[in-house]
Amino acid sequence: MKNQSKHTPRAASARTPKIASLVMAALLTAALLLSLAACGEAGTATPTPTPTPSEDVVTETPDEATLTPETDTAQEAQEETAALLQELLDAASPALDGEDSLPMSFIDPITDENFSRLGITEGDFASVKAACTAIAGIGTIAHEVALVYAPGAAGEIKSAIAEGYDSNKWVCVHPQKSAVVASGDYVLLAASRGATVDALMAAFAEIVGPGEVDVFFTFE
Repeated sequence: MKNQSKHTPRAASARTPKIASLVMAALLTAALLLSLAACGEAGTATPTPTPTPSEDVVTETPDEATLTPETDTAQEAQEETAALLQELLDAASPALDGEDSLPMSFIDPITDENFSRLGITEGDFASVKAACTAIAGIGTIAHEVALVYAPGAAGEIKSAIAEGYDSNKWVCVHPQKSAVVASGDYVLLAASRGATVDALMAAFAEIVGPGEVDVFFTFE
């Protein structure tokens, strides 16, 4: 009797662990992918859109007065005062002829270096915004016309000039008359021949406005 060896099938039992390993590997891979996807979503920040200015927003421009330096305002006042003085001289000229004619003169600014020629103090000049003077080009002619712009202080400046102006500052000559008048914010000083002073005062009353004329010096 021949011994028959029993063959135990092993193929099925060998495949079972292999399939289980493959399934486990697939699950791990899937878990890893899900984990990576989750990390990627968590680490990605949504950029915040940068706000853009609205087309309806209007940028306000500062008032021009706030941009204009004070020196520019003073310069403008000085130029306007000089122009007004020239206008007064031109208006008075037709009424004068012969020896009463206006002498050739140059208009110069009155500053904090020469304001004393008006006979006013430093405190008085602090109220003056602009001033200029026209002096005869020939020193032997006693002639000076000054226009002062002093907003809110014209009356005080008029009185200070009447009290302090030196009509005897020329050498060997004198003006026939020295007078001062104020109207509004302007003060006019005229020291010259009598007819010249009168013509200038009349021009001032017509162009700037009437005011009480103070004749504080006469010389015959």
